[in-house]
Amino acid sequence: MVRIMKRFLAFVILMWFGDKTYSQSISNKIIGSWDFVGIDGKKKGFVECPDVINFNANGSYTVYNDCYGENPSNPFTERGLWLVDSKLMSGLLKERKFYVNYYFHKRSKFVQFEIKEVTDKALKIHFLDKANLVVEKYVRRKH
Repeated sequence: MVRIMKRFLAFVILMWFGDKTYSQSISNKIIGSWDFVGIDGKKKGFVECPDVINFNANGSYTVYNDCYGENPSNPFTERGLWLVDSKLMSGLLKERKFYVNYYFHKRSKFVQFEIKEVTDKALKIHFLDKANLVVEKYVRRKH
């Protein structure tokens, strides 16, 4: 727990005072829409109500979920801002605004995550709001 708090504090300091060019390479890879496909290390299976997270180039993000979004044609559940630090391979969802009674991870002003892997097609993230060490797998949405 102390390790997580130290990393979080270092991340916040870098985000507020650091040079933003550190984050450009990872940020560029993350920009786009990502479909949740399961937990790393578990057999891939059908996910009935997967979250879709869209990281926009302007630093905003939107979470969609067909089962919980109020509008079937645009089922967003949450919006906010995102930041990434490439040196720490960490990110932050902040200024979160919830639109339904469904929360992507937890209901809080921010959620920190560690980036375990990012490629053109795959993203593996560990959200630090969870006590366990589950790494979530996402694949880039094809348009």
